[in-house]
Amino acid sequence: MPGACPTWTPGPWPPTSAFATSRRAPIQLAPWVIPNPCNTALPHVMWDISQLPTTAKRITGNHVIMSLAEKLDDLATSPPVDRLVVVCQVGVAQTLWGHIDVKASGPNGVTVWDVFNGISKYFQKRVGRRELDRMKEMVGDEQLEQKMAGAFYQRVLVTPALPGYELKEGLKRVDCLGDSCFFWGLYVSYNDDGTWQLNLGLVNRTRYA
Repeated sequence: MPGACPTWTPGPWPPTSAFATSRRAPIQLAPWVIPNPCNTALPHVMWDISQLPTTAKRITGNHVIMSLAEKLDDLATSPPVDRLVVVCQVGVAQTLWGHIDVKASGPNGVTVWDVFNGISKYFQKRVGRRELDRMKEMVGDEQLEQKMAGAFYQRVLVTPALPGYELKEGLKRVDCLGDSCFFWGLYVSYNDDGTWQLNLGLVNRTRYA
């Protein structure tokens, strides 16, 4: 299920030496990109990925909702990296479009903004007729176009941009997610070849609207 990872457990931040020696390729994520360490069923970062990363907000320990803007320049990982890969296993994303390649926009390493912006750009790409037909064939659902159209019109209603502009843009990748476009968090998985990747978890936005 999107957003579900029963094996995920939060690590210390910043990483301790004991934690570092327990992984072949140790990497830790910033608090602003991980799932809620206190309650994985309740995201602590509020971001509908159909909208711009600048709309993201965070919930503090005192349950105050604040803008995430001041945290976007924070490094996304410790130690810093110049490039990372984000994988989304929801729907046809990984099979049809591949992973999300995130590169650092500055000299210090990949930031929270780089990660969020990479995710946003990946899902904001337009879907053409040939691609849509292939998606319907892959999932075996002749109603997929109608479902995506419903998600598209719902997105147009909540976007800060002019509705006319969004209507002209047409269907985008994010519309194939339906309501499962609310950011749950990123978690690390390690591969047998010693590499690692980030996995994108998404949940139904209507639960948190």
